[in-house]
Amino acid sequence: MPDLRNEKTNQALKNAFIELLHHKNFDDITVGQLCTQAQIRRATFYTHFSDKYDFFSFFIRETRKEFLNNISNKKTTHDNHGSQSDSYYCNLFYELITFFDEHPNILHHLSNPSARSIVADIFTEEISRNIFTHLQEGNPDHAEKNRSLAAFYSGGILQLIYLWIKEPAMLDLSILEQYV
Repeated sequence: MPDLRNEKTNQALKNAFIELLHHKNFDDITVGQLCTQAQIRRATFYTHFSDKYDFFSFFIRETRKEFLNNISNKKTTHDNHGSQSDSYYCNLFYELITFFDEHPNILHHLSNPSARSIVADIFTEEISRNIFTHLQEGNPDHAEKNRSLAAFYSGGILQLIYLWIKEPAMLDLSILEQYV
């Protein structure tokens, strides 16, 4: 049975984080500001997270769960345009783009050179973990190969996101609609 207090604290922190990103750069957000905005005590924050980077990783993992739910709720089809895996990766990319459309300040931090490496590392790690899990479901006996493929695919997805940030018109998202 989930702890309702923890769920409320986590939701308040996620909402506060999104709100703060509307006004500040990620680097400028402090744990104190996050706690004030979420109306929780610093001690409560540190009971759950070691620092704001640990919290951001948590935020991305929670967002990942939403991605997974959205992807699994969509019908995955086989057709002459590609395999079920193509559909999975297109859905994953589409859900990321949708997330960034809904949270433009996080997208801004990916395009900001000073914060890019931290944010990109966290996103890449979470995307890679998601892809690895997907690959393991289909072929559990090849963990090392799956780990390498997950790194490869997550790097490609991140590069597509950078392309989309720089030149949205260069990336025709309607191509993905056949998979979504």
